[in-house]
Amino acid sequence: VRSWCEAHAMPRAMVDDFELAVSELATNAAQHGSGPDIAIELSATPTFFSVVVAADTTHADQIGDVGSWRIAPPEALSGRGLGIVAAVMDEVEFSGDDGRAVFRCRRRR
Repeated sequence: VRSWCEAHAMPRAMVDDFELAVSELATNAAQHGSGPDIAIELSATPTFFSVVVAADTTHADQIGDVGSWRIAPPEALSGRGLGIVAAVMDEVEFSGDDGRAVFRCRRRR
């Protein structure tokens, strides 16, 4: 992810946040997914840097509305990932249809 960001002239101050968001989404897919495959698609337009992370899951109904994602308190053992994604990305969409969880995130240039 970092190499892709640098190759697409992402501002240095944004690279860590973008990489963190992708890492959190991929980690959630690996931990909670129901299959071995995780799809990650990075793209850039003149306006946005975008990432789509998708994986099979039986837990899509537990993800909740994007507007409810918060970073868990320090004493919690888990629950920070989606809150972090919401905090560092400008736009986040989630769909969980037909056993597939798909996260679409964008960050303005």
